[in-house]
Amino acid sequence: GGLTAILVDGQRHGRAAKRLSQLVVAKALQLVADGVRDGAVARGVHDYLYAVRDGKVSAELVLLSVDARSGTLVVTRNTHVPVLVRRGDGTILRLDEPVEPIGMREALRPVIAEVALEAGLVALAMTDGIYSAGRWHGRQWPVEALEALLREADPAKMQALADRVLD
Repeated sequence: GGLTAILVDGQRHGRAAKRLSQLVVAKALQLVADGVRDGAVARGVHDYLYAVRDGKVSAELVLLSVDARSGTLVVTRNTHVPVLVRRGDGTILRLDEPVEPIGMREALRPVIAEVALEAGLVALAMTDGIYSAGRWHGRQWPVEALEALLREADPAKMQALADRVLD
């Protein structure tokens, strides 16, 4: 048993991207509800998107799962945007290994990391729209600034961290 958060960012903008994201989330949710492991969920959602859209669209995917059985946070990524994890001792783990988004190539695997659960563990995942915001005005988030925000954040007040990232 556990808990899984699903983050999807569909290619393009507007309604088409929203529909694509909803399609991918619905499929991922179905697989998670059926008890499929996260890596297989990512591959299954990729295969589904590739099949229904003929490899013509992509989506960035992140699954964050608290696995009660193994006592770990499982981070499954098919996105160029790093996922940041703050451990209980305040150290930051930057998960940014290169990986392709789902949907465009026939065979694709996610990047998976497991982090032992501990008091004070916090994960920060976001879409590229947030990560790259301000890029055209020379104000894109440097990953080091996000790491500093995460390091300073109170684990009991995650909404405050979300508000700071979104400001």
